[in-house]
Amino acid sequence: VDALLALRLPGAPTRGRVQRALKDGGVLLNGVPVAKVSMKVRVGDRVEWLRDAIRAAPGLVEPEEIPFHIYHEDAACIVLEKPAGMCVHPAGGIRSGTLVNALLFHVGYKKPLDSSLPPLNCCESDSDNCSESDFGGDQEASCTDWIEEPVAVRGTSGVMVVAKQDAAHSALAAQFAARTSKRTYLALVWGVPEPREGTVVGAIGRDPGDRLRMTVVAEGKGKHAVTHYSVVEALDGGHASMVRFRLETGRTHQVRVHSRHLGHPLLGDSTYGGAQLLRGPRSPERVALYEGQLFAKGSILNDETPGSCSGQKATASLLRPALHAESLGFAHPFTGHSMSFGSKLAEDMELSAALLRDLMSPAEGVEGQKGSRR
Repeated sequence: VDALLALRLPGAPTRGRVQRALKDGGVLLNGVPVAKVSMKVRVGDRVEWLRDAIRAAPGLVEPEEIPFHIYHEDAACIVLEKPAGMCVHPAGGIRSGTLVNALLFHVGYKKPLDSSLPPLNCCESDSDNCSESDFGGDQEASCTDWIEEPVAVRGTSGVMVVAKQDAAHSALAAQFAARTSKRTYLALVWGVPEPREGTVVGAIGRDPGDRLRMTVVAEGKGKHAVTHYSVVEALDGGHASMVRFRLETGRTHQVRVHSRHLGHPLLGDSTYGGAQLLRGPRSPERVALYEGQLFAKGSILNDETPGSCSGQKATASLLRPALHAESLGFAHPFTGHSMSFGSKLAEDMELSAALLRDLMSPAEGVEGQKGSRR
């Protein structure tokens, strides 16, 4: 029934939107609320769409004048740079300093937005959590329904796209689902992956031992995920490296999970065990750098960290998972023209990489400089 409604309803809603409505009693089959998303529809059945899902209001979201860099904007979408540490949308008691606050101000909202009106969900690039309504149009709507990967996660920095209309969102979501969009990330990881170029194929699902984490699971138990990687540069005498990741799919925490699955968690990523000295000798110099500066206790920023969301100031400390959305390519949702955007490596990662280069001997440095930065 969800597939039927996604095809037939005006505006071509995503299946994620339809499924949420089904689970919330917003769809009737022959006069009765649909009990299961997977329920089959037969010839002669009557399907009625009543409404979208209704969720508890997390509160009013105020438009806020928060500066952010825009690469491109038109009637369909905004392509922008998200700073590390900025929350994408209000959640967990955080009502201020998010990208949603900034976008509401940017498009001209003059009054607080009741975020209970539409569902509040950040859209992952596999399109399972995407949803409705014009952003910046006549309706009061939540732009969080229109935020596409690659930087939906709070700690990640870099380039991202936000759709401004239903039709634009559906078109972008379809591209992510069909794997026609192009996304690359740069990350600082522990060790140097061998081989230096390769592909990780592993389904991703919830970690049964920790529901805040994702992990690689057996095929059929999670969502199929494919990540290509190549080592850009060895650092710290081979105890760390900069790696470029290219995604075929877009699953929650995909780069972080697949990198950890390889045995190379991201530096600064306490959720996946990377915010501690994992490789190399515990020399005074290395302990001082990693534990005293890069991973100073109490300052690591991860997905569950409460507090302000207005973004980090660049420092020679790594206060979050070292992951940056380097490039994003997609077809314009209305014209079909190819669009490509690149983002300079975030300053906190650039400064961290420079400190790690200083730990290398000249011989190690020459041998380690394999690969190229764009």
